[in-house]
Amino acid sequence: MPLQKGTFYSLRGNLAAATGFVSGEDGYVQHFTVLKGATGPVECVQSFVELNYYVQYRNDLLDQRILINEGDYLKLTRDHEFIGGPSLAATILLGRKESARNAWKEDTETRPKNNSIKQPAQQVADGYDAPLQRFAAQVRGLPRKTEAERLVVQRIGQDVFRDCLMEYWQGQCPITGIRDRGLLVASHIKPWADCQSDEERLYVYNGLLLSPFWNHVFDRGQVTFNDGGYPQFSPHLSQAAWAELGCGKRISLTSEHQNYLAYHRQEVFQR
Repeated sequence: MPLQKGTFYSLRGNLAAATGFVSGEDGYVQHFTVLKGATGPVECVQSFVELNYYVQYRNDLLDQRILINEGDYLKLTRDHEFIGGPSLAATILLGRKESARNAWKEDTETRPKNNSIKQPAQQVADGYDAPLQRFAAQVRGLPRKTEAERLVVQRIGQDVFRDCLMEYWQGQCPITGIRDRGLLVASHIKPWADCQSDEERLYVYNGLLLSPFWNHVFDRGQVTFNDGGYPQFSPHLSQAAWAELGCGKRISLTSEHQNYLAYHRQEVFQR
């Protein structure tokens, strides 16, 4: 039985909730929030060490102080959403490769005292409200009469949008795995100029956090993504560019992403 949205689970005293969306025919949850205070071993077993992605992910959490070393164990300093899902969360907390089904057990009794976990509907609402409020505060009183003045406002909006995508995608390009902040680009799915309102321009589900090359070909409509999160390449893309991009990694998409990608495939993608 796949883990279900809105349900709490426990793992050796650690509490978590399936807060994100479900994708695929098997219905697996892709986003999984583990609550502040969760702990895991400092050392990784050999099978974990061989999986460089998991080691890098844990090291990044340590660098960002999301995980801290308490001597005998590592501790989560705040609620953290694992976009890789419950299997990734279990592997990080156990120090060994583990499946979600074997690790997480439904918890019907324990509940956090102050539940800060946002359920999907609230996440969607915040996707509009939080960045919009921040943008409104920063541009309040700024003139927008000339092209130069409007470009200043647009730049502020793009910075707000990028910060939101950095948080949503946890500072990583979902395709290449690149985590270098200076190399990550906030890419609109529905272009900025085509959006009908500031709400839509700043909506976190109207964006992908991409490495420069992927951003360039996506922005030019030479690559898009289907509803399953797999890249589709334009026939206008050169063989050299195709080879450089490779087959591309599947990315996790919500229904909100899929709505905007339908627009991208129809209006931006070069068939």
